[in-house]
Amino acid sequence: MDQERVLLSLQRLLAPGQHQSETQLVACLDARELNVEVFSTLWESLAATVSSINPRLLQVLEAELRALLRLLYFAFSVGVGRPFPGDVYQNLTYRVDVGNTVSEGDSVIMTRGRRFLYGCAYVLGHYLLERYQTMRYTGSPWVPSASSAEMIDNLLKSMESLNFFLFFLMRKYRNPLERIFRLRLRRAETGATRALSFEMLNRQLVWEGFTELAISVIPILQSPLLHRILRKAVFHGRFGAASREVVSQEHSGKIRCRLCGKSRPLMPHILIPCRHLFCYVCMAMKIRTNGSEGCPYCGSEFERAESVIPSQMVM
Repeated sequence: MDQERVLLSLQRLLAPGQHQSETQLVACLDARELNVEVFSTLWESLAATVSSINPRLLQVLEAELRALLRLLYFAFSVGVGRPFPGDVYQNLTYRVDVGNTVSEGDSVIMTRGRRFLYGCAYVLGHYLLERYQTMRYTGSPWVPSASSAEMIDNLLKSMESLNFFLFFLMRKYRNPLERIFRLRLRRAETGATRALSFEMLNRQLVWEGFTELAISVIPILQSPLLHRILRKAVFHGRFGAASREVVSQEHSGKIRCRLCGKSRPLMPHILIPCRHLFCYVCMAMKIRTNGSEGCPYCGSEFERAESVIPSQMVM
């Protein structure tokens, strides 16, 4: 009698439906971690490329650049009717629930309109959250009071925790956004195995090769016209007054890097208040080598370093 009870218990634990549900739950969690890792890898390469153009650009436009990368990440996956890369490698695909049951027949493929709305919510939701956190840490006046900000944070954490708890119970909707759009992850192919291929590695190698090429080529492009167009389009009005002012006539004949002596400094930066001009690389390497916070030329303490538009320097 005891042996029969043990056998019945084992049969219930090893039931096909329950085993399949547990496997799908693990696959959904693994796919979420893979998506985070893939996006982080892409972001690291993009951040390195942008930093080679102007280091302050990454600090000012980090949320916008992340939103742009997230838009491309979505457009080339869910936007064309495919799941995210992490979901693909776990043999998962999106289906829209049309009923309250969990049977295989109560789901349909996402329509183009639903993909568009989901993409807008996916990109804008992350962008607004990242911009709100940045404004909060920088002390922006647009951020509500401390009590209101804490209440908003607690509300977001509660929603995330509640959705995660429901995900464990119902085996669907990994995040609140998927719950709003009723997007459930299902197995794409019943007989497929959860095995990774070298496709992801090949894409990463191509992406890293492209970013390394961009980092190598960008410093070579020293066309004044190209610099003028890019800086007017991107930097105008974003980096403070020192990036727009014209270096005064008293610097005429002295507009050269104080370290390397170039008459046309590469990515010129001026230190405030001593107003000594340097190439960015020369200044950064000298400060890092000396391990001090003073001006590399006169040794006096400076408040900040501002970029200077090359076309505005009086030669």
